[in-house]
Amino acid sequence: MVVYYIIMDERFIKWLNIYDEFNSGTALRDILNDAIRCYRHGIARPALMLSYIAFIQAIRSNLLISKMPDGFNDKRWEDTMNKFRNESKWDETVIDCIKMRNKSDGDPAFFKIADTLREDVCYWRNRRNDCAHYKDSEITLSHVSAFWVFMMDNYNKFTPIGSLQQSINDYNRHFDISRTPRGTSTDKIFKRLCLVIKTKEDLEYFLKATYDRMHSEPQCDLLHDLLVDGLHKEIVISFLKEKMKGLKAYLYTKPKDVSLVLGNDATTIRKFWYEDFQLFANCKNVYVEMLRSRMISDNEIKESLGLLLKNEYERGAFYVEDDAINVLMDNGLYDIFIEEYLSKSFVCSDPGQKCRKTDFYISLIAHGGITDKLILTLSDSVKGTFPYSLKDRLIDDIFSTEENKNKYLQTIARLGLEDFLSLKANENTEK
Repeated sequence: MVVYYIIMDERFIKWLNIYDEFNSGTALRDILNDAIRCYRHGIARPALMLSYIAFIQAIRSNLLISKMPDGFNDKRWEDTMNKFRNESKWDETVIDCIKMRNKSDGDPAFFKIADTLREDVCYWRNRRNDCAHYKDSEITLSHVSAFWVFMMDNYNKFTPIGSLQQSINDYNRHFDISRTPRGTSTDKIFKRLCLVIKTKEDLEYFLKATYDRMHSEPQCDLLHDLLVDGLHKEIVISFLKEKMKGLKAYLYTKPKDVSLVLGNDATTIRKFWYEDFQLFANCKNVYVEMLRSRMISDNEIKESLGLLLKNEYERGAFYVEDDAINVLMDNGLYDIFIEEYLSKSFVCSDPGQKCRKTDFYISLIAHGGITDKLILTLSDSVKGTFPYSLKDRLIDDIFSTEENKNKYLQTIARLGLEDFLSLKANENTEK
């Protein structure tokens, strides 16, 4: 039980630290520090009473610094603010504001909260009175812990514009560089947002309302943080998978998240790589992560690699990041390339077109290296109408290095092949 209480107050302190009004050195934090000390010494009544006082005072302060929301009667709002400034009336006024529902004449409630939450506040007010007047009701440390959980779960709801709108305002203010310097940490407002986002609709509304300030990249960073925080994973996945366009935009920015987002959804995985190879070059980064995470079934890997090569061939080049090439090669890309694109029947047909695709060939061979399969296939293909520019580039770009030239000469000797590129003859001519 002692361990529980230690964990409880540490959790409460971490929560306090995400709100500016509860920061160290503030009057509210001083009150709560006294409450925590009482809690740690097993003194329940003052711990609960002080915690309640800080909670109600924080709500009062939030209302005093708030702008009047749309729909409020000017006189009603100003009368309420004046009561908050009156030291003998503010306590009752806060409770009245919490209890107040929408009026029939259209004058709105101060807080957009459930009636059960209004009742919960009244319950804790009665427990506070039990503490203050030493009534017969027993007050234990469990009451204090329960009230702190109540605060952590509900404090952010006590704002006239609603907790979600408050987070929207926080983020719009943060990403307004006229008010907040670039590079300022979003740690506190992110932790507050995590307490607010409860549904996919909340997330969608938040992203729409902050897009003009945040734009795509910061919003993708935010979605990634929510995805990995543990509590919002399913909400983020549901939001992303609802629209394929948004899912693609996110994964192009955060390719390493593909296994988290798509998991074992074989249909969406196939749809992603099958369609996008035809549209986007940057799909390769996501596709490589799919291979790395073993998300594509064995019987589809060859098909997907073939499609990748087909579209790269049509573009006339093959560009891939260095850390991705090994994944592609390990899954058989180079063998497929040699079999399908260097075979005599393919490379020797329409040699003019193949000359225009020379960059595609040279890039892949440079990545894949000199293998027996490459040499055997080339030795057969060059006997046909082999593209002259490709042959020249093989000699000048690939086999011009001593290492590759030696591999070529050793391989043709070992396999009993002719010097089909005439590298020995060139070597003798140079001498």
